[in-house]
Amino acid sequence: MARNKYPETTVEKILDVAERPFVERGNEHTTMADIVESLGGLTKGAVHHHFKR
Repeated sequence: MARNKYPETTVEKILDVAERPFVERGNEHTTMADIVESLGGLTKGAVHHHFKR
């Protein structure tokens, strides 16, 4: 798998796209699956990678 040269761009994309499910469903009803589905192409693993602690 190719390494992403611009991880900050991916993080921005995730944050922008993830906002909608949170607005529509709220914090308690938004799942990782909702966010990943909205991203269209990124995997759950990619999301975790960019937001690991």
